[in-house]
Amino acid sequence: MMSLTSQSPIETLRSRYDQLEDTCPWCENKYIEKSWQVMHMDAEIRFKHICSTCGAERQQVVSLSLPNID
Repeated sequence: MMSLTSQSPIETLRSRYDQLEDTCPWCENKYIEKSWQVMHMDAEIRFKHICSTCGAERQQVVSLSLPNID
C-alpha cells in the first residue's frame, strides 16, 4: 500500500531547493548542510542558505500577490 506524505507548498519548495542547489556557486564546494532557512515577510517568502565552507549567502525570493478585487 502506498503512503502519501503531506507537505506544505513551502516545505515542498524548500525540498526542491535542497535537491537542485547542492554546490556553492562561489567556492564550488558541495553543501554539507542542505537545509534552506525560510522567512516570511509581508507578501514575500525568502529562502536563505549560507555555505558552511566560505560563508557565502544565497537567497531565493518568492513574491506572493493577491488578485485585485474591485
